Amino acid sequence: MSGLLFIDTSVLVEYLVDGEKAGVAEEILLGSWVFLTSPTVYREALGALALIVGREKLGIKGKHSLRKFVAKKGWEPFSKVVASLNGLLDELGIVIVGDSFRRDELYETMKKYNLMPSDAQIVLTCQNHNVKNIATFDSDFKRVSWLKTLGV
Repeated sequence: MSGLLFIDTSVLVEYLVDGEKAGVAEEILLGSWVFLTSPTVYREALGALALIVGREKLGIKGKHSLRKFVAKKGWEPFSKVVASLNGLLDELGIVIVGDSFRRDELYETMKKYNLMPSDAQIVLTCQNHNVKNIATFDSDFKRVSWLKTLGV
């Protein structure tokens, strides 16, 4: 396939941590798409990756514990996480497009598709950048009839 493909957080994280669905993520990322993502996804991926690494190597138990750790020790212990995410984006030429945001649109999208705010933000970003395909392992996006999901 070709065309525009929005890359969701779950695909980036699964690929980078060699998770259960890393093979599927790799197949998607090796496709002949023009890859896009957003600041929302980038922030989510950084947080998720830091939490995974923190749990495995730093004794971090959850999001609150991660916040405390970062407040005390900063982001330096996660420099490899940041580098791996940035490296993947650069290697694959994934373009970070601006999030599209208007309060009323966000809430209407949340209601229309029964989505959480971040997912509704992603849907709006896809809509406003004319992206009709999303790579994700989040089945919530299947509720958006005009958005074709790859991965779930």
